[in-house]
Amino acid sequence: VNQTLRYTSADSIYSAVFHPSQQLKELRVLVGVEQVVPVGRGWSLGVATAVGVDFFYRELEMREDWTKRFNVDTTSADLDYAYHYRLLHFAPTRKGASWFLVPSLGARVAVSSAVDVGWEVAYLHYFRGDRSVGVRLSEEGSRWLPFKGKVMCALGVTFKY
Repeated sequence: VNQTLRYTSADSIYSAVFHPSQQLKELRVLVGVEQVVPVGRGWSLGVATAVGVDFFYRELEMREDWTKRFNVDTTSADLDYAYHYRLLHFAPTRKGASWFLVPSLGARVAVSSAVDVGWEVAYLHYFRGDRSVGVRLSEEGSRWLPFKGKVMCALGVTFKY
């Protein structure tokens, strides 16, 4: 967002600290299929694929903490003081929706008759453009989505009852 996170003027009267913040809120709706294959001795492998729609909101803001120092040229330092103020800048919330595809691979091992431990690696790929799969999702579509895809890893425990 902003690479300069601190500012100090040449005469040391002004200084600032910048706090950029960006949030991406997502709601994914998906449907998919999974094939689990037992490979023996409590182990099983799984392959899955899913397709869905990601509804997202992207928010950006910048908080600035400024200080102005007043140094009075006297023999008493009690007259020196600093004035602190804060500015908040924010961009309008950007929202949209994007189609995505998620292929994944996973494995599961039975630790006992009641507990399984599993892990999964998935790649979530977003389709670009306002019009994917022949259905228009939103006016902005995936224009404001900051990435094309992401890798997701999961580790989990399953309790069987």
